[in-house]
Amino acid sequence: TYKVSQLTAWLMRRRARTTFVSLPNIIANEHLVDEFIQERARSHMLADAVISLFGQPEKLAGMRTRFREIKKTLRVGSAIRSADVIQKFVGMNE
Repeated sequence: TYKVSQLTAWLMRRRARTTFVSLPNIIANEHLVDEFIQERARSHMLADAVISLFGQPEKLAGMRTRFREIKKTLRVGSAIRSADVIQKFVGMNE
């Protein structure tokens, strides 16, 4: 979950150069995990999402598989790849 002041949220939405804010989603460049930001950063919403996963074993297995794939790619040259992701996120490699 990510919760910041209203002003910070407004500024970040205006300057955002990425579709995602959570690190797993940014690295994968796809929606892997739900992002609970600002109005959605509520404990009951997070709990509902986690409970929902337990009722969807196929989705949970798919997430685990994708996380394993990401882990493999991060092992070799991870510092360089991490720097590339961060540069892309902050718009330094345009």
